[in-house]
Amino acid sequence: MLTDFTDSSFDVNWVVNIRKPGEGPRPNLVLDNLNIVRALSIVQENGGAAVLTSGTFKDRWAMGNRVESLTGGSKQVTDWVKPNPGKPQVLLDSSGKIFERPKPQYEGVDASSVVNVVSKGAKNDGTGDQTAILNSILSSSVGSLVFFPAGIYVVQGTVKIPVGSKIVGQGWSQIMGKGSAFADESKPKVVVQVGNPGDKGIMEISDMLFTVSGPTAGAVLMEWNVAASTQGSAAMWGETSISI
Repeated sequence: MLTDFTDSSFDVNWVVNIRKPGEGPRPNLVLDNLNIVRALSIVQENGGAAVLTSGTFKDRWAMGNRVESLTGGSKQVTDWVKPNPGKPQVLLDSSGKIFERPKPQYEGVDASSVVNVVSKGAKNDGTGDQTAILNSILSSSVGSLVFFPAGIYVVQGTVKIPVGSKIVGQGWSQIMGKGSAFADESKPKVVVQVGNPGDKGIMEISDMLFTVSGPTAGAVLMEWNVAASTQGSAAMWGETSISI
């Protein structure tokens, strides 16, 4: 298990307290881009010596097992990481921290404008084939908030989510690929296609689960084609998950 403190600020006596040698396994720990307002020590053994007392955390410090080669060779390290891997600028915000965008809450969306797929005719009881009805609802609701009530939406073909869509589920609403269309591994077929190749814009998907059932060796659970038009405009949040 890895504990990673990135882009964090601390004003405490000890930032991290660890076991002394002989008391148990040492943690796998990474410290990166920290703001230490005040600390007697940054990494401190429980009732023992200080392992790390200070540092400039624009660099990266690590403790644990570090893989050193493509063949899997590794060694235990407790030191500053050299060379320090750089972070692509596209992943950073204006302050140099890793960019993040909170999960949309849609508090400004009027309930009357929300598109409920069940109210529009889709079944969430795990029966039938909901491909056609979901594609019809999604293609006609671009820009609106589309709500998937909790349940299982079985599809036997590809569900296409157009660029510009905003989708939110309820307690892991499932789009489940099932049937002969997904059975042949030599003829892979996409279950959920997000946008078309070359698309750029908005895509917001929250609290959804994409799964398969039965013999589905040919299923490609998701094909994501949408590039963000602005930082963070195309993403998935919350409990959204892809599961086989």
